[in-house]
Amino acid sequence: MLLTSEQTANPMRINNPYKLTFSSLLELPFDSWDLSEFSGTKLWMRHQSLNLSALHRKLFKCRLDRDKLAAVVADISGHFGLVFQGGDEAFAASDACNTALILFGYDGQSKQHYFGQSGAAIVDQLELTDRDTSSIGALSIALSGYTIGTNTLYESVRALAPGTLIYLKHGQTPTECSTHQFRPWEAQPLKWDRLKSELSEELRAMFERLIQSAAGRPIVVPLSAGLDSRVLVAGLKEFGYKNVKCFAYGLSGNHEALASKRIAEALGYSWEFVPYTNQRQKAVYQSEEHREYVTFADTLTGVHFEQEFLALRELRETGWLEGDAIILNGQSGDFISGNHIPTKFFTASTDDVQERKRLIVNELIERHFKLWRSVATEDSHSLVAERLTRELGQFDPFPDDPSLDYGLYEWSEFKDRQSKYVVQNVRLYEFFKFDWRMPLWDREFMDFWAKAPLSAKKNQALYRETLRDLDWGGVWHSVPVNLRNIRPMWIRPLRLALKALHAPVGKQKWHQFERRYLTYWTNNLCSTAHIPYARITRDTRGAWGAVSWWTEKYLARRGLSLETVLERSATQ
Repeated sequence: MLLTSEQTANPMRINNPYKLTFSSLLELPFDSWDLSEFSGTKLWMRHQSLNLSALHRKLFKCRLDRDKLAAVVADISGHFGLVFQGGDEAFAASDACNTALILFGYDGQSKQHYFGQSGAAIVDQLELTDRDTSSIGALSIALSGYTIGTNTLYESVRALAPGTLIYLKHGQTPTECSTHQFRPWEAQPLKWDRLKSELSEELRAMFERLIQSAAGRPIVVPLSAGLDSRVLVAGLKEFGYKNVKCFAYGLSGNHEALASKRIAEALGYSWEFVPYTNQRQKAVYQSEEHREYVTFADTLTGVHFEQEFLALRELRETGWLEGDAIILNGQSGDFISGNHIPTKFFTASTDDVQERKRLIVNELIERHFKLWRSVATEDSHSLVAERLTRELGQFDPFPDDPSLDYGLYEWSEFKDRQSKYVVQNVRLYEFFKFDWRMPLWDREFMDFWAKAPLSAKKNQALYRETLRDLDWGGVWHSVPVNLRNIRPMWIRPLRLALKALHAPVGKQKWHQFERRYLTYWTNNLCSTAHIPYARITRDTRGAWGAVSWWTEKYLARRGLSLETVLERSATQ
């Protein structure tokens, strides 16, 4: 459904009128997308099953009526990104969760605008250097791994927000409108039995769409010990889809893999395990192929998603992962069903709007903006808080009911962390040239959870109860959910002894010690193998985890050190 102007975010304004010209860059970032040409216009698009020619003609017919154009885009189902060019006009659109994150660059000297999906191509075309970076964009990435709002690492480049259409015409200022918005602050007080019934129906409809889209092709699922990938394989079993394989990865004997194997065997699906070690990961991180992936995945909005690279490469090389396979990803049922809501929102806060905004912003900062203790200064957090508060300023007037503020928190995390980092995991599948599906981010599923009340989302109560009661595949009672263990085995007694020694100084000191000295060995993904262990233990800047080190490397590739980021932010 098309949203009214009162429901949309403020349009991005560029004051200078410009001469609309497009270089070959337009084709460069979209060379893996489908291309349709019709009546002197071009449509680049990424979509799993849409009739591109029919859509192109429909967009061409209504291209001069922006309301009709937005309505056509809003009616597109599934995950997609599109760019249309014709004569003196162009437009681009993103899907509801930004699986095809589109960048929008502006060259102030030539007054040219560029669409692209490749951050590297945009940077090269605009000849950007570290002096062109955004101080708040760099600071946000250093602290969290991603930017805030439509900001990117560079002042002259913006990212389309989820569910956004941007329209450009010669001599006019670019305008934006929303074609879909995740709106969890508008939850409805629905009764429990109705919610369970509707969730069950939403799940059935989701699998109907998935199975129709897959059309008998092999479906491969990275299967863990949690709820999300489990519901995918169990649902495929329930609805009779037979061409399914599963895999797991990580340290040998890890809890995710043990549960994954039990689930796959119970469902009668083939299962494969890819062992991770620091040595194997180090070799991967030093490879040219991995460097190419990091460049390929760069959206200028944050660090790449890493964890399945080794597994996919090995399964491809051995032939276990077939070329026509569809990778079925379980993200992000954990988030959308309520598991990321801070406990402070379980009770209503004050009616004071400024205090409500402060609580939302503080929770976001406390949970996500802490990758480097040396960067997480009071001044840095103040700058981030100012920018996050500005994003909340899109709500004018601010929603009346403070008991729904958890939905504003979810909205903020969704448009930044989820859409720019977690969802961009699909870039990894595209790098290896595999098709993919992410049904738990279907627009219809998002809309259901947007209307679910806090009682349904608290501790994922509705999601957990519904899945257990449905008991698809018979894997919801016999195999524990996320029953964690510590690997490798040799470190267990040492860890217990060290933890006991830290008892007098408290949990915070213990966790800092553990992250600095033990996580290198116990991290299931061996994600810090690209950093020498001695360097990690000597470092005093307070890295939070593996993403901290990847973020430092990401900024360094763009000519920025953590110290430089901090210095430049101080001059704001």
